[in-house]
Amino acid sequence: MANNYWRTPPEIIDYVQSRFGEIKLDVCAQDKKAAVCKNFISEEMDAFKCDWWQLLSVDELMWMNPPYSDPFPWVKKLGEQIKQGNGRCAAGILNLDPSTKWFYELESYATLIMPIIGRYHDGKFKNGRVSFLNENSEPIKGNSKPQFLFYASSVDMPKCWQPVSISELYGI
Repeated sequence: MANNYWRTPPEIIDYVQSRFGEIKLDVCAQDKKAAVCKNFISEEMDAFKCDWWQLLSVDELMWMNPPYSDPFPWVKKLGEQIKQGNGRCAAGILNLDPSTKWFYELESYATLIMPIIGRYHDGKFKNGRVSFLNENSEPIKGNSKPQFLFYASSVDMPKCWQPVSISELYGI
């Protein structure tokens, strides 16, 4: 299974929902089993052919963990949706790579960028890399890239970078 299909761990979803509210739509779900909430857009439904905001009410939160091989189309689509307004918001996770075109695009409209950083716990260092899940919901070892969470809202808000430790995400 390529990292295009790595699933978001429930600890990350719990953290995001504690910060930003209940996730009501997953726009990048491979299928029902991989979706982080009841409402989702699967590969077969083609997320690029629908208006994500029409599937949400005002102030509802959308989740995005796009295929990492080419996140740009997803980031671009989200930017288009954000610019429409309508009081909707989105959160997501991606590899932290500020050297890319897609990162530049996302950073231009995201309200909050949250690099995931490592922390010491019980005398051991825990790196800031997320343990994504495979198709059997088992942690995948060997994630070699750092990640970041983001939040974007169609409501005009000040931009902010705010690191979050891996310990905080996993409740250690």
